[in-house]
Amino acid sequence: MRTGPRLHAFLRFVGRWGLFFHDHYANGRRSIEALPAVLAGMPALMESPFITSNFQTNELHGLGELLGRQGYATSVFHGAENGTMGFNTFAGMVGVQQYFGLNEYPDGAQSPDFDGHWGIFDEPYLQYFARQLSKQKQPFFSTVFTLTSHEPFPVPTQYKDRFTPGKLPIHASIGYTDFALRQFFKTAAQQPWYKNTLFILLADHTSQTLTPEYQNTLGSYKTPLLLFHPGRKLPPANVGRITQQADIPATVLDYLGMAPGGKLLPFGYSVFDTLANGRAFFLTGGSYYLVHNDYVTELTADDKVRLYPYQRHNLPPTPIENAAKAQQYGRELRASVQYLTNGLLDNSLYKLPEQD
Repeated sequence: MRTGPRLHAFLRFVGRWGLFFHDHYANGRRSIEALPAVLAGMPALMESPFITSNFQTNELHGLGELLGRQGYATSVFHGAENGTMGFNTFAGMVGVQQYFGLNEYPDGAQSPDFDGHWGIFDEPYLQYFARQLSKQKQPFFSTVFTLTSHEPFPVPTQYKDRFTPGKLPIHASIGYTDFALRQFFKTAAQQPWYKNTLFILLADHTSQTLTPEYQNTLGSYKTPLLLFHPGRKLPPANVGRITQQADIPATVLDYLGMAPGGKLLPFGYSVFDTLANGRAFFLTGGSYYLVHNDYVTELTADDKVRLYPYQRHNLPPTPIENAAKAQQYGRELRASVQYLTNGLLDNSLYKLPEQD
């Protein structure tokens, strides 16, 4: 989503010092679909969110469990009411040891930091997050899900004149959230854990935009991904490759040099894996989509494969003919959808195929 440099000046600044992946895609269009992708590598390829589906009791492994086994303290922070979107339950499902919601925030919904809608405004919540991280046993792995840039896009009263509405309601809240991130990093930079920490910044989904080239099927999933480490140089990576939310578990484990031990879903790749071609999955309008850096493949509800040239965030209206690529990518997309569907139905996502 292009909002202009003034609205996210700090994010752009940090991007110059880290790895900013321009061709990154969300795996869903709803907040409830983000955590399964980011923490467990599961793209949203069902009409119903996994968290509220009948499969929520299935075997599932995620970064909380995998890092916890290696001695990491693990936590999820979400400044909304406990139980919102089932985040607290899902965090426990993937082995996260501690969940911090509105109930854990000082004075909760009675706090002056409560926005009157979702939960705690971003600036005070990110300050709280920084303080809580300093209380965590190191090493730690922690995820924070912020709120202010969601409808109705509130801005604290004391900042109404500083972050004024733009052409869209979201513009003021984006400017405020960027400011909140700046303040968070100021506080974090003074903490003993800061220079030993890999920061991964990404969005749950897209929202309002005035830019016509984003107002299409592909553009509506285009979000930023930024990796930043203040204390060391990151491994080389192709920042022009296709990335997706479901790449995060593989990326974190690869960065730490940890083997998943058969507990990692096969949909995502580490962004540091130079041998893997990046890709992204999503489901919309009854069709499954697979994004590569040369073509976007659509698998329709009646099992037809359509191929479109990849033009970054702009999906052309008309498919093209390329029988070889349609067969190759169509097979890949069908196999991935079948793997997830059958794995959920049989509770066999982590069972390896039998060897002949």
